[in-house]
Amino acid sequence: MSLFTIAAKGGPLMLVLLAVSVAVVFIVVERFIKFNRALRNKDNFLAEVYGHLQSGSIETSIQFCETHPQFPIAAIIAKTLAALELGQEESRRAMETAAAKEVHRLERGLGLLSTFAAIAPLVGFLGTVIGMVDVFMKLEQIGTADIQFLAGGIWVALITTIGGLTVGIFAILFYNYFVDRLEAVGQELGESLDVFLATLRKFK
Repeated sequence: MSLFTIAAKGGPLMLVLLAVSVAVVFIVVERFIKFNRALRNKDNFLAEVYGHLQSGSIETSIQFCETHPQFPIAAIIAKTLAALELGQEESRRAMETAAAKEVHRLERGLGLLSTFAAIAPLVGFLGTVIGMVDVFMKLEQIGTADIQFLAGGIWVALITTIGGLTVGIFAILFYNYFVDRLEAVGQELGESLDVFLATLRKFK
């Protein structure tokens, strides 16, 4: 008996778990790409920005940042430079606002991943309960306690629990992983922005 055949015996709720698992995989892959792009070649990007600033062209620096939307720090620096003419306090406030917005963008999808991690096992348990109720209703109709029939019905009912726990464990592992990545990226962004502000003062 193949794995697909066994899963199919779990009933309609296995389709729900299949949909949840597809959504979880999509979120995980999408977040992997997003986080990997967030800091890739960041140092080279900053070196280019410093080069434009050194030549005295803030507008060119902003335009360069806008052509690199894959870097969260690019949007933050662009907002910071755009507010530079309003004063140092306004520029720093713009930087903090932009940084919060970029961190929020990195968090996108993690709440949904957490929700899926919580509901997948519950869907599995629900499927098992429904399956058990069905088994005992059929036993009542038969009128005899057939151990083979009972055992067969129970293992089929437990399939959804296995499916739900599998999806839930997968989702919660990656949720925790991305939370740690988010904290690390946020810390590195903060350090890079501190260096950027210090460097910016030298060019002024």
